[in-house]
Amino acid sequence: MRTFQLCEQRAIAAVRRTLLSSVILLCGCGLTRGGRILAERSSDPDLTFEHMRLDVRLTHEDIAARRLPGVVSFRIRVSEDAPHGIHAISLNAAELSVSSVEMLPERRPLEYEHADDQLRIQLGRTVRAGDEFTLRIAYTAKPHKEALYFNLPDEDQDGTFPTIYTMGEPMRTRYWLPCRDQPDTRWSSDIYVSVPEPLVAVSVGIPIGEPGVTNDGLRTYHWRQTKPIDPHLLGFAIGKYVVVKDEWRGRPVLAYVYPGDEDKARFTFRRVPEMLSYYSDLLGVDFPYPQFAHVEVRDHFHGGMEHAGFDMIAPRLMTTGAKGEAPLERSQFNYVAHMIAHAWFAGMVNYRDISQAWINEGFATYLHENWRVRAQSHDRFITAMWRRAQLVARFDKPGSGKPMVRTDLSNPEEIYRFDAGKVYLKGAWVLHMLRHQLGEETFWKATRRFLTQHAGGSAVTGDLRQAFERESGRDLREFFGRWVLGVGVPHLEISYRWDAAARRARVTVRQTQTIDAENPPFKVPLDLWFRVGGAAVVRSVDLTASQDEFEFELAGAPDVFCVDPDCALLAMRKVSKPDEMWRRQSMDGPTQFARDRAAEAVGASDNDE
Repeated sequence: MRTFQLCEQRAIAAVRRTLLSSVILLCGCGLTRGGRILAERSSDPDLTFEHMRLDVRLTHEDIAARRLPGVVSFRIRVSEDAPHGIHAISLNAAELSVSSVEMLPERRPLEYEHADDQLRIQLGRTVRAGDEFTLRIAYTAKPHKEALYFNLPDEDQDGTFPTIYTMGEPMRTRYWLPCRDQPDTRWSSDIYVSVPEPLVAVSVGIPIGEPGVTNDGLRTYHWRQTKPIDPHLLGFAIGKYVVVKDEWRGRPVLAYVYPGDEDKARFTFRRVPEMLSYYSDLLGVDFPYPQFAHVEVRDHFHGGMEHAGFDMIAPRLMTTGAKGEAPLERSQFNYVAHMIAHAWFAGMVNYRDISQAWINEGFATYLHENWRVRAQSHDRFITAMWRRAQLVARFDKPGSGKPMVRTDLSNPEEIYRFDAGKVYLKGAWVLHMLRHQLGEETFWKATRRFLTQHAGGSAVTGDLRQAFERESGRDLREFFGRWVLGVGVPHLEISYRWDAAARRARVTVRQTQTIDAENPPFKVPLDLWFRVGGAAVVRSVDLTASQDEFEFELAGAPDVFCVDPDCALLAMRKVSKPDEMWRRQSMDGPTQFARDRAAEAVGASDNDE
């Protein structure tokens, strides 16, 4: 949820990518905590994780003790590029108790070492290039405040049932499942969760058959995910649920909610089918899963979280009406529409490493803001983007701000916690500016190219830039360098005056943000709008220096002059012009955004008239 100095930065980025690729082979994401590698990988050649079977079996005693017993099996294929094969493998397993590791199908016990969040397994033989093998690991997970939740009844919740659920983002699946917990690793899955009645288990994929009953009375829910997904989209939720059903283009659209919350679900999720259609049509790529579901979970760490084909949501975000306990502004846009957008940007294409999180969060934020066009109006969409711009500009400053793409993380979670959620808000604004500069058709064609070209895989900022360059025919290195890898936004002071003798409008634009060797002036387009004799005159200028002077020969003196009337540039702006121009703009400006900004200026004016 990044600006760069072009050729030099491009070369640096290429070197970083090369280094990062090597580090990924050896050490996962290359992130460190206190000098120690986080997400460490073995030095073995690349492995492909083909399929996972997970069996979780929770008795009443396990739930009361807050423990999660599990058995996971991975079918793994060795790369054809491994000339000598492999004899060992390392998985991520943080704070788990591992009781056995075996090679299937013979159930041969394997030697392993579990330390520093790593499970290092000796295969006992050399597995040749191109061959497959299957590991079976029995383990127990314990509650983790950001990964595995046991929400159990107590004296304040008399009569309720347990809710148990997992979290995987950004790289937390390792706290409840031994796996290769990396964003560029994907596999299909069969997940079996056995629980006492009347609990229900919901997971990724689609349910297979009716729940079976074990010898000790547990009910087993089987969920199959045929599309390979990365670990952060894995997960399950367990609770006493009833199902509210809908459909979209012949696919089930479901809500698993607590008894008594059916009406809240029907209202809160009533527009989900419409959202699925809106995004599918806008992106030109269909929703990638065979069904979609919401699952209600108490006390969710974030309030909600996307998974592969199902999203978790907290009860506080569900309501039976527009003026209910949860404001629709928060639940419909920031959660429901946002999480659904991640089906494309995370589910279909994921970031290759956590430093690239802005791609997922920027697109999801921009799409949920675009949903306002359908749900409310284009004007409300622009107003929301303007508010986001104010937040970004407040925190994104040279010397204190951070670029969106960061390689200096000591913890994956840091990418989400700085500069007012920059990966979300500035990420959305980068896309908004691209859309304005490249045009509507080119922008969405480039987005579709990116999705289809990298479908089922992972990508980095350079891949996204390439997609936009291919569709637009433009070199966008400078744009991505400045806005994605760099820091800061333009702070503009704009003054207008009319030169009656020359019949020219003169506009001066000063950039007042910090400008130095490391932070040169922004080179950005700026739209200026004049009304002369009742007719609109639009001029687009290019800012290139700390101060730019522009003059325009016009048929007469404009009665309205406004800057960036479509809210197309991420910038702070202060405009100096006659009070009468502000007053006229507040009534007759070209857009609602322009009229709103003028109304603010009129309200703040000392001119009593």
